[in-house]
Amino acid sequence: MDSGTARHTVGMAQGYEAPIMIRLLILAVAYFVTGWLGLQIPYIGSHITLVWFPAGVALAALLRWGAIVWPAVYLGAFLANLSIGSAWPLAAAIAVGNTIAPLLAARWLRKVDFHPAFERQRDIVLFLAAACVSALLSASSGCASLYLAGLMSPDAMSTAWVSWWMGDAVGVLLAAPLLLSLNRKEIEQLSRARVEVLVWIIVAGAMAWFAFIDNYQQFGGALPLAFLTLPLVAWAALRFGNIGAASAGLGFSVIAAWSTATGHGLF
Repeated sequence: MDSGTARHTVGMAQGYEAPIMIRLLILAVAYFVTGWLGLQIPYIGSHITLVWFPAGVALAALLRWGAIVWPAVYLGAFLANLSIGSAWPLAAAIAVGNTIAPLLAARWLRKVDFHPAFERQRDIVLFLAAACVSALLSASSGCASLYLAGLMSPDAMSTAWVSWWMGDAVGVLLAAPLLLSLNRKEIEQLSRARVEVLVWIIVAGAMAWFAFIDNYQQFGGALPLAFLTLPLVAWAALRFGNIGAASAGLGFSVIAAWSTATGHGLF
């Protein structure tokens, strides 16, 4: 091999390695940050939250970038559990389930010809199935790890397992569609409707305040204001496409979870 060919080969290798390393870093940081934030409002103990957004982050990344980025998922999960004071063997064990669950879900979705654009009804059904089934693995692995570590009694296993399963499934359903919908076409569509997007944000912000944060006492506190957010989600879906619908659902869910965890609102 002459020197010119050698330089070309090295350049190709470097061009391949750099993007992968950047993707690994982005995914690890994104998983850690969303995981750390989720664990700040735990539901049971210090390890179980009702909305685990990293599950959606991991599945979306594995679908878009391939199984090659799985080490970043494991690292992010490991560091997120360490950040709340877990012993490193426990953090390592929980990270195994958090990694294998989205990895298997992504592999299955590819095998059944899932389209990330959600352009067919079957794509929605397949995605729902993947979210719910993959959460079974992460919940079982996580609860078993806590039990073996002596941090969970047998009597609390069933409640903890259901909560863990629900948190992972909801995290996938809320976070992954938004990340899978991010593309140039969707962003350009939002850019062309800047004024309408701004109006939507103002209206949605006011509605979210009354529905989820303000201690609304009129009508005896029984008015189901949360249901008034549904037309706003429909508005976002019809006018702003997949990314609008996913962003609306995610935004309202984050506000509802935060306000409830901090003792605000009707919930």
